[in-house]
Amino acid sequence: MKSMYCVMVKIEESLPWIELKGEYATRTEARHAAQRVMQRIGMKIASIPNEKRSMKALVTIRTKH
Repeated sequence: MKSMYCVMVKIEESLPWIELKGEYATRTEARHAAQRVMQRIGMKIASIPNEKRSMKALVTIRTKH
C-alpha cells in the first residue's frame, strides 16, 4: 500500500486546521496544491464589533475562480 499525503492549512493560531480536498502521491505535489490554493484565496472582513472589546474580526474566505 502506497502512502498518500493530504494538505492541512492553518490560517491563525485561534482557528482549527483546515484539510483541503484531495490526496497526493508526493510531498512536493501536496506542497504545490497548498500553494495554488493559498494564491487563489480572497479574504474579506465581514464585521467588526462597534464596542471596544478584546475580540477578533469575523472573516470570510472564498477561493477565486
